Amino acid sequence: MAAPLRRENGGVTGQPSGHRGAFRDVLPFFEVPVTDIAQPYLQLSEASKAYGAFTALNDVSLSIGKSEFICFLGPSGCGKTTLLRSIAGLELLSSGRIVQNGQDVTLLPPQARDFGIVFQSYALFPNLTVAANVGYGLYGRKMSREAVRTHVHDMLDLVGIANQAGKYPAQLSGGQQQRVALARALAISPGLLLLDEPLSALDTRVRFRLRGELRALQKRLAVTTIMVTHDQEEALAMADRIVVMNQGRVEQFGTAPEIYNTPATEFVADFVGEMNFVDAQFDGDGAAMAGATRLNLTAEHGALPRGTAVRLAIRPSEIALAEGEGGVNRVDLAVERLEFLGAFIRVHAAALGLGGAALRVDLSETAVRARALAPGATLSVALPAEKLRLFPRG
Repeated sequence: MAAPLRRENGGVTGQPSGHRGAFRDVLPFFEVPVTDIAQPYLQLSEASKAYGAFTALNDVSLSIGKSEFICFLGPSGCGKTTLLRSIAGLELLSSGRIVQNGQDVTLLPPQARDFGIVFQSYALFPNLTVAANVGYGLYGRKMSREAVRTHVHDMLDLVGIANQAGKYPAQLSGGQQQRVALARALAISPGLLLLDEPLSALDTRVRFRLRGELRALQKRLAVTTIMVTHDQEEALAMADRIVVMNQGRVEQFGTAPEIYNTPATEFVADFVGEMNFVDAQFDGDGAAMAGATRLNLTAEHGALPRGTAVRLAIRPSEIALAEGEGGVNRVDLAVERLEFLGAFIRVHAAALGLGGAALRVDLSETAVRARALAPGATLSVALPAEKLRLFPRG
């Protein structure tokens, strides 16, 4: 792992500084982070990992730019934590290659790799003070005790808990423990920061606050960061790009808007955000038949033959209220129940013209009241052609 950074002749070197306020001297250098996807900092090529007959990673290839914040997102057992541990050297790949900053690290042990890591459990030493925990990775390096003490104070100040230095982990809240773990990971000034669901043990309000602080800190330091999470909202809010994984494979790698608005596969569409699915048959000429209703489409469909079984997907928030009679892609719904979700009301209904397909529609409370919607009522909606995504059925 890298030694603490210091400024030298206008640049940064990996040697420890040993003078007071060293980390503060470095911070201005990082104020404007640069994300350069064209110059990858971390590359994985055909990475696979098997445990006996079970394949945890299956031919994963990724290119991550310097200073990027990447989220590995997916359900439990999809391989995201195995991939993170392989990057750290805590697991060795069965095949494939990992290159970090131009160096092949595939077979290197963890201590020879340049990273800091925050585990889900934080893994703090209970018998050491906060300051000793943060400074643990600095002892044994060519730094004086005073330099270590100063650097630790600077790190604790950076994460906002300098006044907790003399306490022990058991005396801290979950959010404070998370900050200690983060300070310890950053104390060695790593080129790569790995986060294994660092916010999952916290309550919702604390998670919401800390994810903003963590993202702001990452931007300030411009450290390339990979975070494992199963929380869609967390990934969408924090990441420059998201790797959506399923059964050891990468389903899609892209920005949050790309993942959310143009999911590459039916799995991504179903996993990220809320999505309605309607079974249909491709009818050619940019349309599909769902039940007795012909739905116009603008989605790319390649050279699908007429009659191909497909699934149409649309988000509850994208369904519009139909105005007047007729209209394009108009569908009548039989309201089954209403679900109050604070900022909106989710209407659960059966689409009468789509063979009774279940649809969810998100409406404002004002719209629901204006139409006196209740179970048993009928609601006319439109499925905008530009919002209907098409996925061929396997």
